Amino acid sequence: MRNWFSHDCSYDCSCNDATAILGTIINGRKYESDSVTTEQYAEDMKKVASALDSMAKSQTETDANLKILAEKHASDISQIFKEITALHNTISDISKNISAIDERVKKLESAGPEIKITSFKASPVVALAGSEIDVKLTWAFNTQATSITVNGTAVSGTSYTANRVNSSRTFTLIATDKNGNTDTATAKIDFMNNIVYGSSSDTAPSSDMLAGLATKVLSEEISRTISVDTGAGAYIYYAYPKRLGKVKFYGGFEDPVTVLYTNAQGFAEEYTVYRSSNILTEEIEVQVTKEV
Repeated sequence: MRNWFSHDCSYDCSCNDATAILGTIINGRKYESDSVTTEQYAEDMKKVASALDSMAKSQTETDANLKILAEKHASDISQIFKEITALHNTISDISKNISAIDERVKKLESAGPEIKITSFKASPVVALAGSEIDVKLTWAFNTQATSITVNGTAVSGTSYTANRVNSSRTFTLIATDKNGNTDTATAKIDFMNNIVYGSSSDTAPSSDMLAGLATKVLSEEISRTISVDTGAGAYIYYAYPKRLGKVKFYGGFEDPVTVLYTNAQGFAEEYTVYRSSNILTEEIEVQVTKEV
């Protein structure tokens, strides 16, 4: 009787290729020889079983690798998605910042420049002690002001006159623009007494003699170089407010004396008065230096 494993084409049963054996069986081929031994058949089946086991293991490894690959790609895709989301958020934030900047620029363009005081002056800036004068203040801005004050008093235009000023004073100008921006500047007038010097034949100084000296300088800087013409013969006198300190001369001068001097405005103040040691008969230049 024919074995049911017989096949239509010739098959070498001594073949060791288990895959070929399995392929022969799967394709419906049978053993053609009735003389196939049980041992040979069993050996073939062992090869087939081994081949199937190897295939199963290979499939398991393939499945595992596919799973690892799938998980890795899933992780990569998740990270990519997170990065895309973060980038989107960053772009959104930048867009918001650009919008805010645009709004600020539009406001600045419509508002114009912040107000700045470009000039603030007092005239005069010095006056003789004891006098009472009007001080004119003038100013300029880089843009229109909606509010202007001088020492807290509301003013307008480009000038203001402070009347009957009789002592040193600082004026504070505050300008405000339509957006509420402000700028501040100051100007000052100083009241002071004269430094007086010149020549006189008087041997002792007095207030009237000082009033008659040729040169009067409205200043509190007592260091200076003076030039005095003594004519046919006179002493050189140099006098200034006592409160300003002491000076020294490069030349022969007597020790100073103090005189109560009344200026042209009726203001009286103690003066330090220096007189040359000798009567001089020519134009003399004298260096005066404040002692420190």
